[in-house]
Amino acid sequence: MSFVEKQAKTVDQAIELALAELNASAEEVLIEVLDEGESGGLLGFGRRPAKVRVTMTKEAKAKREAEIASEPDELGFTDYREVNEPEDYRERLADKFEKQAQDISDQEPDSKLERNKQHDRRQRNRDRRGDKRRTDRQGRQDRSERKLRNNRRQGRNFAQHEAKSEDKPERKYAVLSKDEQKVMEERCLDFLAAIFSGLEIHGTMASFYDDEGVLHVEVDGDELGHAIGRGGENLEAIQYLTTLAMNKGREDYFRVLVDIGKYREKNSRMLRQRAEDAAYRALDTGRQQSLPPMSASDRRVVHLTVASIEGVYSLSQGEEPRRRVLIRKSQ
Repeated sequence: MSFVEKQAKTVDQAIELALAELNASAEEVLIEVLDEGESGGLLGFGRRPAKVRVTMTKEAKAKREAEIASEPDELGFTDYREVNEPEDYRERLADKFEKQAQDISDQEPDSKLERNKQHDRRQRNRDRRGDKRRTDRQGRQDRSERKLRNNRRQGRNFAQHEAKSEDKPERKYAVLSKDEQKVMEERCLDFLAAIFSGLEIHGTMASFYDDEGVLHVEVDGDELGHAIGRGGENLEAIQYLTTLAMNKGREDYFRVLVDIGKYREKNSRMLRQRAEDAAYRALDTGRQQSLPPMSASDRRVVHLTVASIEGVYSLSQGEEPRRRVLIRKSQ
């Protein structure tokens, strides 16, 4: 800073402040009084401070800069460019930069050739990426074809398994007289009454024979959920035990169907709707539809429903109790 301006109550005080800031003596500066100020009237009203401008002389400024340049810095080093720089330092530095630039220029290939090389490298990279994408795409197609072949092979195996099942000798169903039907009906009702009594389930039972000679037993009452079970599991267990009890010691097969709280009727409506939805999805998408595992009686409902829809067919897969129905589009 070559000059400063200061204000104070008096001119002398303003000069002292300026000299202190410049760290100079009165002989090294030029003093210019800008405003002598006024002391003001009664109680200091109208007072105006004095203002001065103090400027370092050229001689004092040059001397100060020379002293600063000759003094070592905080680390004890001097400015080598100002003090220890050889006379030909700048010329040798310029020659060094020029030589380095020349070496770099000599090493650079022709710009057009370099552009061609870069273009070739980019093209090879694109070709490699394209080959990789084509390979991946072909790999996915091969996997899809293998999966399709496996599905078809499994489908033939399922069909063969179903055919083997159908090749089994047909079961001989019991043909009963009126008196025999009455006896079997009473036995069945007594057996079911004992089961429901053990389960502490109270209700009413109604029974009848259909045209095919199948005995139907319908149980109605309150709080029958425990007897039905989750997904009809308990109902199927009761059905199985009743069938075993009614056919014990018989050569022919006595058919009985137990229903609790009209569960089978409601479940049949749901199964038919589910089978229709899956069959139409198979028609629309051409993809195999798989239904969850279900009992033999439920699978029969699904098979009958699918058989009534043109363009699809159904088959069973797996072993009990995980046997399920598959629905496929006809070829």
